[in-house]
Amino acid sequence: MRACVVGNCQADGIADWLRLFLPDAEVEAFSIAGVDADSAEERAIWRAMLDRSDLVVTQIGQVHQARYGIPSPEALRSEGRRVLLAPWITFRGFHPDCVFLFDRGAIVHGAAGPHHSAMAVAACLEGLTETRALGLFNGFSYSALGYFDAFATAAEVMTDQWSQAGLDAAAWLTSRPTPFMSTINHPVVDVLGDVARQVLRRADIDMVEPSQRPIDRLLAAGAWPIYPGLAARLGVPSSTAFAYPDRQVSLEDLVAGTYAALSDLTARGLAADVGGGHPASKPVIDRARAFIRDHVRR
Repeated sequence: MRACVVGNCQADGIADWLRLFLPDAEVEAFSIAGVDADSAEERAIWRAMLDRSDLVVTQIGQVHQARYGIPSPEALRSEGRRVLLAPWITFRGFHPDCVFLFDRGAIVHGAAGPHHSAMAVAACLEGLTETRALGLFNGFSYSALGYFDAFATAAEVMTDQWSQAGLDAAAWLTSRPTPFMSTINHPVVDVLGDVARQVLRRADIDMVEPSQRPIDRLLAAGAWPIYPGLAARLGVPSSTAFAYPDRQVSLEDLVAGTYAALSDLTARGLAADVGGGHPASKPVIDRARAFIRDHVRR
């Protein structure tokens, strides 16, 4: 069997699990993360991968099908391929303050790579100093911004995402919460294993239960902190530092990195709609800006 996974930054991790569950299969993966949607070369890569695959596991929904030109599941099935659906995993419940910024479609990096604090972004755009921004990280802000309710809201979204693929997310949501996400779109490796296992079981594909797990590819990108107060309510360890495998980035440095990035964008007249390139980030930033305007003295 030749199989492939086409999806986001989670695709390689799902493919790693498929190699363990299906040791006789040849498994490839293609991630659209960071790919130029208009690149003919990139399109040729995933098209060739699909053409040589009997089994396709896809995370790609209609929006990205249209943007990248990736065939729909129905189109792939009409080509004679077996197509299985996997969810596009996102979960804001542990990290409701984490957002992405964009400069004319390109992601903007700060001290924690592409990850930024919505409160820090909002504070900078609203003209607060870095010191004032750091003062926003408290229970009053978290409550006003809905961060304490984020887990329940995110659980509904995750349940819907998984159910659309015919999968069940309950094992991650109904027991005592554990930090099963490193960032809002980077699940820990065991979550990807559960997805791969459920996808194969739903398709009645025989598999081997592995004695080991693959490496966590996404862990290298770091883990967003679970803020004190929020962590206490969830019953998980708290932190204010962004954690890479070999180092940590303090909250002070996270805020400073965001301010520096926005200062550069502002100098070029590009900071007005920095969250606009990411539909999940913009409303979080807008809400934080409104909170500052309504509740923070100048």
